[in-house]
Amino acid sequence: MVRTHVRRSLLVALVAAILTALPAASALAANPGTTSTFHNQVDTFVDVLPCTDIPYRITTVSNGVEHFQLRTLPDGTVVAEFTFTQTGTFTAVPVSGVGPTYTGTFTVWDGGMAFNPVFSDEGEVLSADKWVDTFTFTVRGTGSDGSSLFEHTTAHINVNPLGATNEFFKDSCAA
Repeated sequence: MVRTHVRRSLLVALVAAILTALPAASALAANPGTTSTFHNQVDTFVDVLPCTDIPYRITTVSNGVEHFQLRTLPDGTVVAEFTFTQTGTFTAVPVSGVGPTYTGTFTVWDGGMAFNPVFSDEGEVLSADKWVDTFTFTVRGTGSDGSSLFEHTTAHINVNPLGATNEFFKDSCAA
C-alpha cells in the first residue's frame, strides 16, 4: 500500500513537472506546435527492481518523441496539449553484486491537456482552469538465471476548475 501511495505521489509530481516545463504561450504564437525527438539516449541510475525493494543499477538506451501544441478553441478557450513516448532497452545489475542481471525492454507514454493555462515570463505553467493527464509504463525483462520480471502501470489524474481531483492508479506486477 505504501508503494502505491508513493507512486501516486510521484505521478502528481510528474504531472506538475510536465505542466511547469510547457513552453510559454508567447513563444508559440508563430509556431503552434513543437516536436522534439531523441535517439540512442543512454541513462544510468539506481532504482528498485520492479515488484521488489532490491536496488539495481539500471542502464537504458532509448528513443523518444515529445510533442507540444498550444491552440485556441472556437469558444476562446486556450488548450495546451502534450504527448511523450519513450521506448528502449535496459540492463539491470544488482547494486549488492548478489542476484541475477536483467535485460529487457520498456515503454513510457504520457499525454495531457491544460485548459486556459497561465504562463510565467520563463514559460512555466503557473495555473490552469482544469487539466488532465494519463500515463502508462511497461517493463519486461529476463534474468541471467532464467527468471523474468514484468510491470505495467496505468495512471490518470484530472483537476476540474474547482480544484477537485479525480485519479486512479493501477499497477500490475510480476517478478
